[in-house]
Amino acid sequence: MAVITISRQVGSLGDEAAQTLAAELGYHLVTREDIHALAAGHDPKFARDVQRLEEEGHPGFWEKLLLGMPYYHSLYAAVICELAGRDRVVIMGRGAQVVLKGIPHILRARVVAPAEVRARRIMAALGLERGAAENYLQHQDHERRELVRQVFRQDPRDWGLYHLVINSGDLDVDGVTSILRRALKELNRVQDPASVCDLVRGIGLGKLVEAKVRRQVLPSDLIRAEGAPDGVVTLSGHLPSDDDRRKALEIAAAAPGVTRVEDRIQVSRLPALY
Repeated sequence: MAVITISRQVGSLGDEAAQTLAAELGYHLVTREDIHALAAGHDPKFARDVQRLEEEGHPGFWEKLLLGMPYYHSLYAAVICELAGRDRVVIMGRGAQVVLKGIPHILRARVVAPAEVRARRIMAALGLERGAAENYLQHQDHERRELVRQVFRQDPRDWGLYHLVINSGDLDVDGVTSILRRALKELNRVQDPASVCDLVRGIGLGKLVEAKVRRQVLPSDLIRAEGAPDGVVTLSGHLPSDDDRRKALEIAAAAPGVTRVEDRIQVSRLPALY
């Protein structure tokens, strides 16, 4: 199993290094379109939402869906796990370092650089004056940080999310790529990849069940689902009635790939968090 997630600052050479590494290793570089296509396959309504927002030209439509709907949040995590479970992929950004945190044999890296270096690179790449380049970087840094903070309740600057953080200030693309390639080699040397695919798929199955329950029963993060490699899914959290609980268990049991459902749901009158 070899999966690489690369979080990066704008102008850090992270994008270029991800593209170069994927090409050198023969890995698939996951695109936004890959993510949307998989999610649309799970939910036709999602496909319609995406098409409408794309036609209207709104930037960041995926992020808007995530921020507003816990259901899409769970669906997104399921899709990331499904992509990782395919093996030999590079995932740039998209919060993948948070979704896949703690899963062995998945290299999580972040590429950064000093602000002045990034500004020079952006000036050269986009033909901007220094002031405009600096404003562009500040906006991009803020948007990416807020997305991860609001959706995943994490800060991308938390170094605990990564195996390594590369400062590309004195490096070129080949230098960054070389470090990533060596880190992957070392991770492969000390980790046993045998069961990782099954582990990732089990986690993804749980997130897919969670998405289904959040869509059809309670659209909040009060209800959670965890999946295991053997297809066992554990439902936990709070639901307002026994009928909702029964419906959630039925939805989980009917999901493809689920072998058994463990019920740890508590019925209570707590207000739903929308």
